[in-house]
Amino acid sequence: MNEWLQNIGLFSVVLLLLYTIKKGYDQYDLKGIGDYEDVEVTRQAEEVVQSLRSRKS
Repeated sequence: MNEWLQNIGLFSVVLLLLYTIKKGYDQYDLKGIGDYEDVEVTRQAEEVVQSLRSRKS
């Protein structure tokens, strides 16, 4: 029984470590993508606003 619990504990620690590493990589990747998308979305929104203003005039 002790070996079984020890194996479950070791497996849990390994899963937690892998999950933490994956979250770190995801955060790093999304940070780079997010900056680019935010600038692009802002630029496109400004273009839409400008086109709407020109239609009203």
